[in-house]
Amino acid sequence: MSASGQDLGVQLYGLLVAAKNHLLEIAGQYGVALAALDASGYGASGAFSRPAELGGGFYGPVYQPLADLREELAQALTTTKENLGLTADALVLATQVYADSDAEAAAEFHRLLTDQAHGEPRPGDNGVVPPPGASGGRP
Repeated sequence: MSASGQDLGVQLYGLLVAAKNHLLEIAGQYGVALAALDASGYGASGAFSRPAELGGGFYGPVYQPLADLREELAQALTTTKENLGLTADALVLATQVYADSDAEAAAEFHRLLTDQAHGEPRPGDNGVVPPPGASGGRP
């Protein structure tokens, strides 16, 4: 960031919106995917069960590779979801540190946080950040 003062305050607010809204919303979608993946496992063992006469064990030769793949996918989704949350936390901290380093930026940042048209970012907000001095904001 090369901005300072009021411009920096606006950019910091945009970063806070990204952290608290966009990154957490994406992390939530990974949670939805994890739930769907988990649900896909229910009944799978029953679907793969087969008579011992066919060989390959009770579930046959395909079940275990599929279960292993599901586990690897679950680990990847979980790690990504957690990393997005940690990235959001770090971005919130970075906005606070930057705001504290520039009094004018801090003033604009805090004005945007308390302004009715902007306010504290919430999940589901549209994340529109108007330029300094412009009005607009929350539906």
